[in-house]
Amino acid sequence: MKTLISVLLPLLLSGCAVAHSSFTESTPRLTATVVPASSHDPAGGNIVLPVNARVGEVTTLRSTRSVPYTRETVFTNDRKTQEIRDRVESGTVITATVTQTDGGRQTLTLRVQHTCPPQMKTFTPDSNPDAKIDLPSLRSFSLQKILAVQEGEIVRIRSEGLTADCAFPRIDVHPTA
Repeated sequence: MKTLISVLLPLLLSGCAVAHSSFTESTPRLTATVVPASSHDPAGGNIVLPVNARVGEVTTLRSTRSVPYTRETVFTNDRKTQEIRDRVESGTVITATVTQTDGGRQTLTLRVQHTCPPQMKTFTPDSNPDAKIDLPSLRSFSLQKILAVQEGEIVRIRSEGLTADCAFPRIDVHPTA
């Protein structure tokens, strides 16, 4: 019983706190738009990651970070007998596939998955740094889209409403032959 309480109580407490605060957050979105070849604008202050997607190939951009944490600690007779460790991953994964269609047009199939990094919390007095990850704070956003593009056009992926601690860089996908 002590094992069950020591594992579930921190998760329940943090889950309730996160659920309450999520009602006040704006809902972030990921958008992908086709930018005509004649209107490429400079990056300005934004971070731009270029992705070159060749026709007939699957192109993947992975910008992720993996952090270790202790998933479960088992106590028997008030002594720690087992520790189960795991990893949590955050960041951005983009998969783009370009296919050639009739009339010089191309079709871009785009999948974007963005996961915010977890917040760091202290649930136990233990000094182990990987025991302080707030799993309920993980938020993921995804986008799946099929776009028709012509030669020279790019597909721009942006986010709206994401906070600085969950930043999403502007990404330009360049379909190439």
